[in-house]
Amino acid sequence: MMLSLLLAITLACEPAPEMLGAGLEARGSGDLVVATSALTEARSCHPEDRNIQLELAMTLAWQQRFDEAITLFGDRLAVDPADRAARLGLGRVQSWAGRHGVAATQYDTLLATDPDDIEALNGRAFATRIAWKISEARESYERVLSLQPENAEALEGLKELKTMKRFSADVQLGGFMVSDGQRVVGNRASASYRLSLKSRLAGGVSTSSRIGDSRVEKAASLTFVRELPRRTTGNLGYRLRLSEGNFSHLVSTSITRSWESGWSTTAAARTDAADPLSETLTRLDLLRAFGSRGYAMVQYYRLFSNKGVASQAVVVGARINAGKLVFAPSVTASGGGGQGSLDYALGVSFPLKSARVGLQLGGSKSAPRPRLGYSITLR
Repeated sequence: MMLSLLLAITLACEPAPEMLGAGLEARGSGDLVVATSALTEARSCHPEDRNIQLELAMTLAWQQRFDEAITLFGDRLAVDPADRAARLGLGRVQSWAGRHGVAATQYDTLLATDPDDIEALNGRAFATRIAWKISEARESYERVLSLQPENAEALEGLKELKTMKRFSADVQLGGFMVSDGQRVVGNRASASYRLSLKSRLAGGVSTSSRIGDSRVEKAASLTFVRELPRRTTGNLGYRLRLSEGNFSHLVSTSITRSWESGWSTTAAARTDAADPLSETLTRLDLLRAFGSRGYAMVQYYRLFSNKGVASQAVVVGARINAGKLVFAPSVTASGGGGQGSLDYALGVSFPLKSARVGLQLGGSKSAPRPRLGYSITLR
């Protein structure tokens, strides 16, 4: 009986190279679901085949099924700890999953054997760059270029590092034409310093004012970001603000959980304590990311104040990346105190030399004329 069952299974399976080829052909055509099914069937028929296992792991990773991919790479390394391809793959997937420290240790293991392993050096540079360990990332990229001066990945990585400054400053000029024809113009200048720690910590100071308006606002802020288990990130922030001689304290917190499918959800709360009005805002976000193409999201807000006033709003929006252009459409439905409104906005931004220019068209169902806005950000 057992012999006949094994014979039936054997007859149902094709040779490993043919089954692997079918899976890779489907993946090459962009059909990752079919590729995953084909490679999973191939692994069932040939559980000891190294190439099938590695290609299945990478195909799962490309679908953001990181935990499954990590398990497969780990299983392969348990059989052969010296398998370079499996360790490189594990490092890449750990980076994609946001586990940058673990990814760096995988590359360190490879570099201990071969300090000139270009793929491992580039992989480690990427992991440390994403973790804001700028000096370590630069050292790895420069090592690659000393071995291979035209390496495109290292050249691009160093280019990215130039934009990741610990100290940053920007000036924003902007204006809006409101529905009654009045032009509102505002300027803002800010500076921040980022500390590269295991847990990200950032602080900054800013000042803002409006042309033709004597009001000036100054603020100092500190933000603490911590990566938690299970693809979760926590954020805690404090902001001290001075406006027209009055101080206010703003405390914010949020927690974000993401899934391998591209979905993520965020729960956030913010309390703005000032005299005489204090407000607490709660927010719930649901976001679906589409890789480099952008994302779509739904947000729910609820605002409370010490005056007993409560309002709420639902925002449906998206970000669409189209080359150098970024489009941001949104629709907002809000209500409170027996009143409601429906607003729309369409923004587009694009780089212009060292600045970024934004244009916005906005309006409301109750307003007869749309609002036109612009902003220019210099960094």
